[in-house]
Amino acid sequence: MTKRKNSASRNFLLLMIAVIIGFSLALLAVNYFVERYSVFPPRDGVFEEFLEPNTRVLKAEYLAANCSKFDAMVVGSSRAAAYHTADFNRIFGVHAYNFGVATGSLPGILERLEWLVSVDCMPRRIFLPLSIDRLRFPNRPNDLLRKEHPAIVGTTAYQREFLLSYLGTDAFFSNVRKLLEQLLKRPEPRLRYDMRSGDVDYLWDRDLEFPACPEAPVHTDPVIIREFVGYLERINTLADCLLYTSPSPRDPRGDLVCRLLLEN
Repeated sequence: MTKRKNSASRNFLLLMIAVIIGFSLALLAVNYFVERYSVFPPRDGVFEEFLEPNTRVLKAEYLAANCSKFDAMVVGSSRAAAYHTADFNRIFGVHAYNFGVATGSLPGILERLEWLVSVDCMPRRIFLPLSIDRLRFPNRPNDLLRKEHPAIVGTTAYQREFLLSYLGTDAFFSNVRKLLEQLLKRPEPRLRYDMRSGDVDYLWDRDLEFPACPEAPVHTDPVIIREFVGYLERINTLADCLLYTSPSPRDPRGDLVCRLLLEN
């Protein structure tokens, strides 16, 4: 009787171990091969996606291997995609790379530029599109879509966290959703990326209808504005910096249309 119980317990334990190993292998396989965020391995060249990848990792990875090709950089939020590098190249006689990323903020821009300095790849000129909603200073985004490249953060603890995040359960469910959408819905691509220049084209932009802006003006705290100017001064010490206004579409009445906040 005791032997039978011991045998049943051992078999159950072996079954549990097999289930755990099987789930772990399935999790790693889905996370690595489906890879909704395009970090294993990062993609280069031109490609189209219906879901936004982690452009922080993609662009940093490309620059780590190719930064010597560029002598100018476009930095900012995803709205920097409105500025194509070919236009800067033609007008200013430079070879620019678009290092704009989703939800880019001035602290993040400064961090990425300081990384370029540390790897001896700082360009001689910076183009920085500005938006009124960039007057906020969030902590470093930590969601899977916006995690910074480990080389830019530069700590062992963050590198470990980075790997666990994209190989763990959080990424697994996102990757399963992407796999199911690909198999069942076959969605059309909404974004075109060119990692050779950093340019992004929003393929659905012409079909979007933006709500009209609220009539009330947006007020920004003077303390925040001073902090904003402080970041600009620090960025300007790294390279010549030209500021641009981030474009906003207009509604049929000619009013500015809101993406995040009123720009005026």
